[in-house]
Amino acid sequence: MVLVVVGKAFVLSKQYSDKLSQDVTRGVRRRHSEGVAGGTYKHGYDTDASGRFIPHETNFNLICDAWVMRRDGKSLKAIAKYMNDSGYARTYKEDSKHGKAGQKSFMNDKTLSAQVFPEPFYYGILIQKGKPIDLREIPGYNFQPATDEETYNIVQAMTGRAATERKRKIFKPLVGMVVCDYYQRRMVAQTPLSGRKSEKMRILSYRCDYANCPRKRKELNLSQSVRANVVFDFMYGMLKDFKVTRADYDKLQQRLASTNSAKLQDLSVKIHSKQGALKSIERQVKELSLKIINIDPTSAIYKANEGHINDLEVQREELQSEIAKLQSQLTDPAKDNLSFEEFLNVANNADLHLRAADVAAKDRIARLIYLNVAVDDQKVVDYQIREPFKTYFKLHSISHGRGDKT
Repeated sequence: MVLVVVGKAFVLSKQYSDKLSQDVTRGVRRRHSEGVAGGTYKHGYDTDASGRFIPHETNFNLICDAWVMRRDGKSLKAIAKYMNDSGYARTYKEDSKHGKAGQKSFMNDKTLSAQVFPEPFYYGILIQKGKPIDLREIPGYNFQPATDEETYNIVQAMTGRAATERKRKIFKPLVGMVVCDYYQRRMVAQTPLSGRKSEKMRILSYRCDYANCPRKRKELNLSQSVRANVVFDFMYGMLKDFKVTRADYDKLQQRLASTNSAKLQDLSVKIHSKQGALKSIERQVKELSLKIINIDPTSAIYKANEGHINDLEVQREELQSEIAKLQSQLTDPAKDNLSFEEFLNVANNADLHLRAADVAAKDRIARLIYLNVAVDDQKVVDYQIREPFKTYFKLHSISHGRGDKT
């Protein structure tokens, strides 16, 4: 009898907690749709009694100035100094991990870089829980942005360009695409100086850095790297006679539609199967938890059941992870397909486009067609290509290198 009562209490408490969670989630979503602050402080703004953002009496104008200064090329440190010299200060209303109630903090370059200039909020787009809402379009809100979208975009472009220049001065194409055939690992792109002292120049090549790769064994006398021109010459040759028509495209679409349908069906069945297994494990965990609720925790029966519950919990986590991975593969075929015009633009004269393009364009064109290429110490020996090109080559029985490729 006691076990029945406890069981009912457990079920009722579970129902209550689930309903509470749903109510809280609905409340958060409703507040977000109304543009209500979600607890994250926005520099230059206060919140009114309803939780909506309103301009701070002094800091707002300084935040507006900061955006103009950044757009005009001023450094982060110069902007922070100007704001502090002009009286910028944030006063904490209550104790937090950042400061105690009444304490003041001032602006610095790191705060500007991390919390102000990346934020679309300052031109009116509030993002909470990964979902955006345009505060400017909420009736009766009258949100006052600190900048406009054009300035925001200019600042983002400035920041991205500076970061790119610092990280990589020499652009290297096909990074992550060239695979060592001996060790089946990605090779590293390099541009070492080569040639005589008076005629030194950088030659792009790819090397395998793994210590156990056969290339490292001196007795095999294998080249440690492969020059990029070997890879691109292979692509030129493979794409030389690559021509498509509308009829080719229609055949590809039919083949892909059939393949995608089968793939979608297979994924759906696997997901459904694992969801069934997950429900079974969750039921077992619940039953075992109720079973041992009145058993002495020191007894052998309790410990045995507790161990079984722990094993089931591990299985549940693994299944949840597997289900999430499978669900991430469920894509919309309509969005994945290239239009006929897009396919035609890439396919026809692909080898000429690839030859004539600059380094960055070569990289973009190659990535549209290839997933990767595998090389030994002298040549390309294997490759993987993307759809719909993969299906095209299968339909036309075109093969380069060894065997049929996938």
